[in-house]
Amino acid sequence: IECLESALELCRVEDDSDGIAVTLSNLGCAHNMMECQQMALEYLDECHELLATQPARQAEVKIKLALTCAANGDSYEAVEHCLACLEVCRSLEDQMLEAACLFALGGIYYDAGEVRQAVEAFERCLVLRRKTRDKIGLAETLNKLGLTYCDIGYDLRA
Repeated sequence: IECLESALELCRVEDDSDGIAVTLSNLGCAHNMMECQQMALEYLDECHELLATQPARQAEVKIKLALTCAANGDSYEAVEHCLACLEVCRSLEDQMLEAACLFALGGIYYDAGEVRQAVEAFERCLVLRRKTRDKIGLAETLNKLGLTYCDIGYDLRA
């Protein structure tokens, strides 16, 4: 955290908006990993505001906000962030980012016990990952989808 806070201070002094955004995002992720979700949300919210003119980067932050909210037990807010992110991804026609958002949404639904909605999100993600030829993302999605299928008794599909 000390390194990241020092980096943020330097970026602010140099008026490096890209560096500030990256560092705020990293601070948000670090605080989330340390289970300090409130601090994580504050950094990610600031980053989101800073990127107001960059919708693709803002969408990436929305995914991080969603995951932080989910870690904080607020699955409703997490889903709302993902749905807002999906709108941006579709307007930008960014299928890679849309797939990442759907993957996060599937995990949030799964953790919230909404397994059928998780399957739907993972299946939509799978289509996009095949379309974009994202082999690593495809494997990641197949793994999550397989476990989710097992959870609802679709053992052969798993």
